[in-house]
Amino acid sequence: MSYEIKTKTSSDYPYTYVEPVFLTQAGDNLLVSAAPVNEVYRVDLESREFDLISFNSKLTSNKVKITYPTVNPQYEGLYERWKQVSFYGFHWDEQSQLFWRKTNQTFVESETRPNKVHLTFFDKNLNQVGEFELPDDWKIQGPQFVIQGMYWQYINLNDEMAFARLKPKFNEK
Repeated sequence: MSYEIKTKTSSDYPYTYVEPVFLTQAGDNLLVSAAPVNEVYRVDLESREFDLISFNSKLTSNKVKITYPTVNPQYEGLYERWKQVSFYGFHWDEQSQLFWRKTNQTFVESETRPNKVHLTFFDKNLNQVGEFELPDDWKIQGPQFVIQGMYWQYINLNDEMAFARLKPKFNEK
């Protein structure tokens, strides 16, 4: 299945949107994931063997459904694509001993619904250990990073750079 959107423009250079692919080195493994699917390839860099790990979210869909035309006269297909779930790369946090991954859905400014942003957590063996939705007013824009067991997000506060920090707490079962 192709996750590519092409637009026809008046110029000789049409615009093609290709889904992002994320690479994360985790010890002797390389994690390869892509925005439209809730799964990851784990590649052993020494043996060059790999396995596909699929995840199941209780909060989002697990894959993009192509319900939009993939060739468009403008950018309509892109807006329809961005309204669906996008999975981002895995980030290892040494302090929490967890991989963190952001998932979001972006809604265009004319819509009344805010962006939907989720964080999902995985142990070192890529077992999903938790997920939650960030508050509706949490706008993910610009760089973010995971360190010291917290999610850090740059924010603009009256033209001054500041950080929003989020530290999840997990209940032991």
